Order: sequence, then structure tokens, then C-alpha cells
Amino acid sequence: MSDTYASSNDIGAELMPPCTVLLVDDDPQVLDVIGEMLSRLGCVVIKTGSPDRVLQILKNLTLRLDLLVTDFMMKEMNGSELARTAFRLQPRLRALFISGDPTCVTRFRGDDHFLLKPFTTAELKTKLSQVLRDLPVAPDSGGLSLGLWRDRETQVRLAASAGPTLSE
Repeated sequence: MSDTYASSNDIGAELMPPCTVLLVDDDPQVLDVIGEMLSRLGCVVIKTGSPDRVLQILKNLTLRLDLLVTDFMMKEMNGSELARTAFRLQPRLRALFISGDPTCVTRFRGDDHFLLKPFTTAELKTKLSQVLRDLPVAPDSGGLSLGLWRDRETQVRLAASAGPTLSE
């Protein structure tokens, strides 16, 4: 299965800048493969197959967490819901959404950080570099900027529940 995601010589000589990643995927094999890819890129990786465990991990985490890499389509909750929960506890956290479902691509705007599975380590490295460099961090006040990490469906649902002051 690891060859589906990456070959050993596709990362290049450079590692990522040091970062700590919380990886969430409900498929144990995919979780292990992507976790290994992130480790080979020089990331400290915390893995879980359960979105429900993310809250517990974030509350007990002693390391500074830089990035949430999460499967978008999971049984327990989708990636946007998971990111919203994580951002409340870690406002400076950034997110990268992954999915093996090609229809998910249409749910994200061009500036959202999304990667379609399967992908190579080189593709993951490129996307991580973009996310860590380009994505503005959420303010410390806990205010969450719409559009940075929510898919369109979640934006529309939140906008409708908040009234006319929010827009897509």
C-alpha cells in the first residue's frame, strides 16, 4: 500500500521545516502510510483514527501543534467539523484536508488546502509547504475566519444559521 502513496525517492533531499502534525484518518492503513510519509519529511506526527479523540489529544498536548492533516470524509464527523473543534482549542493551528473521494474537490474553494488521495510524498511536501507558508493563522481571540478551512457546504450552513451578516 505504501507504493500507492509514495516511493522512497520522491521526497528530494530537503526536509520540511520542523513542525508537529496531528494526523486524523479513520482508515488504519492510510493513517500509518501518511504518518510514515510525514515522519520522513521531518515532521513530529501524532496519529489518531478517531475524530472523537482529537479533543482529548488537544487538551492534553504539551507540544506546540502546527498543523492538522485530516481526512475530510469520515464516519464520525467531516473534516470541517473536526477543524472547527480543533481551532477552538488551538487558534493558531493550520489545516490540510485529504480525501480519496474526488467529489470532495468541488466542495473546496481554490484557496482551501486540499489534497486528493492517493498522493506522493513529494506532493504532500509541496502542499504542506503551501499550508505552512500561506494560510493565515486564526486570531488568538478565538474568532475564526470563514473560508480558510471550511468547505462550501459548511460555510453555507453556518451563514444561514448566523443570519445575513455572514456571506460565502
